[in-house]
Amino acid sequence: MTARFPNIVIDCPPTLGLLTVNALVASTHLLIPIQSSYFALEGTDDLLETIEKVRARANPSLRILGVVITSTTSGPDA
Repeated sequence: MTARFPNIVIDCPPTLGLLTVNALVASTHLLIPIQSSYFALEGTDDLLETIEKVRARANPSLRILGVVITSTTSGPDA
């Protein structure tokens, strides 16, 4: 499949349910979008734990490409 489709994007909901875990198992690389807020960073710990479990059990080749910061605010109230 890589010859015909060199890159496939799997967009998952912001939960760590079965759909997200299956996407992690099927993926080779991971790009993590995170909102720039305290509570979003708190949830990142759970995501990183899940990634480590997937690496240990089902997909040892899963690699994190990076993090994309989303939903930033600017201006005097930021």
